[in-house]
Amino acid sequence: MRATYLACEDSPMGGVGDAIDLVREYGFPTSIMRRGNCEGAPLSDVLRLTGAIQLSAWEFAPNTHPYTVGRVGEHLRESEGWITTPELRDLLDSGDMVAATACEVIYSVGVKPCIRFPARDLAALFVGKCARHGDESSIFVRDPNEAALLCNTLGRTDHLGNFEKADNVHYIKYRDGKTRAQWFHIRAFVLAYTNVALRRMLRRFPAEEVLRVCTNAIYAKALTDEVTDMLVEDQPKYGQWRNKKPGYEWRPEAATWKIERKGQHALAASEAPMLPPDLEAAAARRMYLAGQGGSGKTEWAVKTFAGRRLVVLTPENDLAGSHRDNPRLGLTAHQAQTIHHYLCINPTRPIEEWDPVALGHHLDGLAEVIIIDECCKVSAKTLKVILDYLARRTCQVICCGDRGQIPPWGDKEGPHAMLVEWAGPNVR
Repeated sequence: MRATYLACEDSPMGGVGDAIDLVREYGFPTSIMRRGNCEGAPLSDVLRLTGAIQLSAWEFAPNTHPYTVGRVGEHLRESEGWITTPELRDLLDSGDMVAATACEVIYSVGVKPCIRFPARDLAALFVGKCARHGDESSIFVRDPNEAALLCNTLGRTDHLGNFEKADNVHYIKYRDGKTRAQWFHIRAFVLAYTNVALRRMLRRFPAEEVLRVCTNAIYAKALTDEVTDMLVEDQPKYGQWRNKKPGYEWRPEAATWKIERKGQHALAASEAPMLPPDLEAAAARRMYLAGQGGSGKTEWAVKTFAGRRLVVLTPENDLAGSHRDNPRLGLTAHQAQTIHHYLCINPTRPIEEWDPVALGHHLDGLAEVIIIDECCKVSAKTLKVILDYLARRTCQVICCGDRGQIPPWGDKEGPHAMLVEWAGPNVR
């Protein structure tokens, strides 16, 4: 599990884990996930997303190790064809799988580069729990305020028991001992990187030399020179495997899997929105479209996220009405509103006094995609307060603006520079 530890820790020993290339490319999914219909889309494009793909058909190569065929095949049969994108990418790139047909994808909006823990022991504990099962009776919380909130909430329901603090991490344990599902999106990727690391090691052995394959161990008759150079006798470091000491015995009565090199599912047609051609935009948490007026920024954003629950916000009533009347956009009255109306902002009061609580029952009904049009007409101070709030929600935000726009009253520079910094690499 060295590659998984590396992915979970903020360690300086980068670049030596078995699956580090995939960790750096895919990272870990956020809690904001979207479904998409990918029928007809090139699989190579869909594989760029951090998420899980549903396969309706697949085929393994004739020379793929039986463990890979049996274990992955069993998973695909039991999970209705779902598999994480980095794991499928490794299977296809290595040649273990020669064909795959995708029908739907669940992808992450934004990506976590790693899971940081203050101590290696906590990382090992977390990864070990993920490898064993998905239900836990305890929670790790980094933020003390969040820990206090959980304590108060669980205390009222008589679930909270022990509360411990170690290395700036709060460890909360349920009093009733019941297991509860948590971190399933993270767990899937921890297991994916663990499986990739294991299979990459397995490919270093001739198939006939392998006696048994476990979650984090391989029993073989003989070792190749490449494998021997990677083995250590004591505690392994990243990119290393431990040579088990005398006394460890492999059991021949290992679990067996049904070996089928081809598989398929008769799945109903996906009801998810079609994936847009621009997958980078579809998976971006924030984006700034900077261009001259009339260049089609808003129309592009609306069409890119067609099928999603979206709203276009403007600083002016007339512009919102114009969007509602534009047949090319196809927006309803609820999908084109002013910023102040949609977010319940009182324009006669300072923006610092705005309280999102004013949204009331609308709080849980915010759109999945919020497009802020003519954003350069809004002061940087007002825009920053709004964007900081939306960052705490589960919506994607696309700002459309023209840096040549006359700055709003009282804001000499305008919000362009702030928006460029806010959007980071997602400026177009």
